[in-house]
Formats: sequence, structure tokens, C-alpha cells
Amino acid sequence: MAVSCDSSYLEFDQLPDLNNDAVFLLPLVNSDISIDDIIPDEDNDIFVVGADHQISLVFNERVLSVTASEFYEMPEQTINISAPVFSVADLPVVERTLEINTGMDDRLDSVRFSAGNLFFQLSSPALLAAGHRVTAIIVFPEVRTSIGQPLRVEVPLTPTANSRSVSLANVFFPFHSVGNIHNNFDMEVQVRFDVIGPGSNGPFDLNFTTQFSGLKVHSVAGIIAPRSVALAPTTMDLPMFGANFYG
Repeated sequence: MAVSCDSSYLEFDQLPDLNNDAVFLLPLVNSDISIDDIIPDEDNDIFVVGADHQISLVFNERVLSVTASEFYEMPEQTINISAPVFSVADLPVVERTLEINTGMDDRLDSVRFSAGNLFFQLSSPALLAAGHRVTAIIVFPEVRTSIGQPLRVEVPLTPTANSRSVSLANVFFPFHSVGNIHNNFDMEVQVRFDVIGPGSNGPFDLNFTTQFSGLKVHSVAGIIAPRSVALAPTTMDLPMFGANFYG
């Protein structure tokens, strides 16, 4: 979870006895350094990164293996926003800046997720009561899907449908800061009227509920706050150190 560097930056004179003192060693993921470069062959009670990019710990002859995403997960969160629809003839693009909650004091430049979902739900009682049926076209202009396209979701609003869910697996989020608020990303909303009813022409409030769930991280660039992880079946807490990093 750090930038690459020469193996001369890493020196270990002696590793503690893990029967008495656990060691947390996380090799550099984006690096040509091998375990043998920094750890003698006879020292097996360490973290290793295999060819499958699994991070493993050999501890008292028990092997534990986890993916990087299990070291860094984000909490579920719900964002509620409102966008005005002034009339059926006036359909501007509404822009909003949203903040993703990492659960810690992190200042992230970008995240690529390995798992997770983004759920949208729309509501506008007045718009539906007027007999209108719309589709909200939601675009995240800087966010990229697995094929490199901007993330785009169309959410209908009818009496029988008002939600959509999209997978965030392999989706890349770049972030920016607004003052002291970090981990921000932009969203654009355009409303398309599919059916124009006989009722009011507006204005209407279109309410969005945006929910992130099951977020696991594939890679991160930025600054993360210190955190710890506990790996069953051991009872160790392994500290993650805050730093500028990519990995």
C-alpha cells in the first residue's frame, strides 16, 4: 500500500519472535521487491504477497489470506438531495457535488472499487400527481466504468418504478476537495419527460436518495488515516499507517 521504492530503503536487522511479538510487514505492492530481498528464507512468520495478489500471513504455522479490499472497506451511506424541475418545457442540467464517507479522516485522490453497489431512488409526489412520467439521467462525468466510459444511470419515476442499482466493481472514482471537505465527486442530472400529464406544469421538486453499499476497495491513491484490522482466527489487531500512498 505504498509507492514503489528501491529495496535499500527497507532494512531489517532482526525480526522479533512471533510467539511473543507479532510483526506486521506489508510489502510494496507496486514494486519489484521480492520477499527474499528483505526477509531471510528462514523467517516464515511474515506477511507475503503472492502472484494472485493475495496478502497472506504465516503465523504459528497457520496461514491466513485476505484480499486487499478486506483491509480497507468503506461504510454504507445514504445521500439525500433535491433537484428543481421548473416546468415540463425547462429541462436544465442540475449539477451537484457529493462527498463519499470513508468512515475515517481520509483525503483521497481516487479509488477503484472491487465490489459495491450504488442505489438510486426518486420521488416527486406532485409530479406524479400531475400525471407526468419522467426519467432522470444521472451522469458522473469524471467517474469511469470498467470500460472507461463515464458512469451513467437512467432512473425512471412512474407509479410502479422509481429506482435503479448499478455495480461499482472496477469503477474508478477521482475525488477533489472543496475547502476543508474532501473526497468529493460531481453528479449531473437531466430530467426527461416520457409522458406529459394533464396536471400542473410545475415547478416540481425531484428528490434523490443515493445509497452506497458493500464498498470494497481495489486500489486507492491519497492519504488515509491510521486504522487497524483484526484477522480471524487470531486476535491480533494490525495497524495500518496513515501516509501518502498508492496501492
